[in-house]
Amino acid sequence: MPCNARDVEGLSTQNLSLTVSKITFSLPPVPILSQPEDVRGEWFCNRSTIPDHDYCQTEDLCMCTHMIRVKLNQVVELVVFHEGRFFTERGHNMHLHGHKFRLLGLNKVGKALSRSTLEQMDARGELRRNYIKPPVRDTVNVPDGGYAIIRFTASNPGFWMFHCHTDNHLQRGMALLIQVGDYSDLPPVPDEFPRCGGMGFSNARRRPVTSECPTDTAPTLRSTSLLSLSALLAMFLLH
Repeated sequence: MPCNARDVEGLSTQNLSLTVSKITFSLPPVPILSQPEDVRGEWFCNRSTIPDHDYCQTEDLCMCTHMIRVKLNQVVELVVFHEGRFFTERGHNMHLHGHKFRLLGLNKVGKALSRSTLEQMDARGELRRNYIKPPVRDTVNVPDGGYAIIRFTASNPGFWMFHCHTDNHLQRGMALLIQVGDYSDLPPVPDEFPRCGGMGFSNARRRPVTSECPTDTAPTLRSTSLLSLSALLAMFLLH
């Protein structure tokens, strides 16, 4: 899988592709949970591995297996926001596999919401969090021009999807993987478990990868980092 848009041919910038942090999700070519020995680090990316974020979707398509890694039992807070430039008046139903989260905040700011505006609001203490019996969910509708603040303890090791539950949005790439813990935290794969491959696909014609990609381990989020999306923008704060 290419690690950035420059490695993909045959994709027009006029094509509508949904993203998380301007990255379009594509499946890895093998099941990474049951075949860890076949996994290659260059398949994966996140905001920290793509230096030119503005290039994505303004000039070309950034497509890879979008993944972030958190430690087992780490408390994770995600501030997920929707720019409101596309798919207005409907929001995105963001669903987390493998865990339930506390919904600390949910608000619509306006018709549109930029990342810089959200950062300024956060600096002024305007992203209010409700810590008194917040509702427990696994899905939240992020309104256009608004945000949701969710928090969970990453207590279930594995690879878990976080994606829009509108089917055609998921198919177009509005998803990412959250790796919780390491392979050592997982039970061993049974010897008789079937092996398979060829799960990833793309209609784009690919040319040889020329950019540098991670080759050993999946990217790790810093303690505080920002991820932006096109139709849906997200700020991930890890504590």
